[in-house]
Amino acid sequence: MLFDAGDAAADGAPGTHATAGVVPGVDARRWRLRCRGCGHVLAAPAWRVQIDGRERHERTNPLGLRFALRLYAAAPGCRGSGAPSAAHSWFPPCAWQVLVCGGCGEHRGWRFDGAATSGFVALIIEAIVEEAYE
Repeated sequence: MLFDAGDAAADGAPGTHATAGVVPGVDARRWRLRCRGCGHVLAAPAWRVQIDGRERHERTNPLGLRFALRLYAAAPGCRGSGAPSAAHSWFPPCAWQVLVCGGCGEHRGWRFDGAATSGFVALIIEAIVEEAYE
């Protein structure tokens, strides 16, 4: 069973995950995030985290490109690309690093690290698919 990760609306309550209510009777721990391009497993929806009280954010980069993002504690199916940078960070004082899919190498988001956080990732919603599995 697949659905677009961008279609899952968070209920805004801390520590909850929108996927738990999207498909009745399906345990939230039985979901995974896949790369929309190649299907490589990137993360688990249960790893969602909140910054400023939200797990979903929209940001615009210096080139004017707008991204809808969902935040996760980790995305082990992604790998870093390039050196971390603090320039134009969307979550100051965190430095960011581009994340690419570990399968196809396509850009899938960013990792943010800083002194005040243990780090988190922001995945591009349109670049991921959530999947229930048995």
